Amino acid sequence: TADHPLTPSMGEGSPLSRLYDLDAKVLLLGVDHGNNSSLHLAEHRATWPGKTEGDVGAPVMVDGTRTWVTYRDLDYDSDDFARLGVAFAATGAERRGPVGEGIALLCSQREVVDFGVRWITANR
Repeated sequence: TADHPLTPSMGEGSPLSRLYDLDAKVLLLGVDHGNNSSLHLAEHRATWPGKTEGDVGAPVMVDGTRTWVTYRDLDYDSDDFARLGVAFAATGAERRGPVGEGIALLCSQREVVDFGVRWITANR
């Protein structure tokens, strides 16, 4: 995760894209894809009408001093991630099973991101 660019925060060059390159696995414990941050990489890569960027701010260490920095980034929106996840699960590409009192979902990050790009492009 070294050299994580400030922007795009969840796009190319981010830890999410590095995990994609390594074909990492996503393990969701007790939650569904509505909480799958990897889908923000799919959102970054997808195209849809009205895709916009906005000003975002965050505290960043600059020369040893905590400084508030403003930058442009995608207007990320996870509101449809749960529906995307239901469609992804229907492909059979995720494993589901009990863990304690909850349910675990396991899938390839690359597969869910690639599916997410197609789904977001078609459904937003």
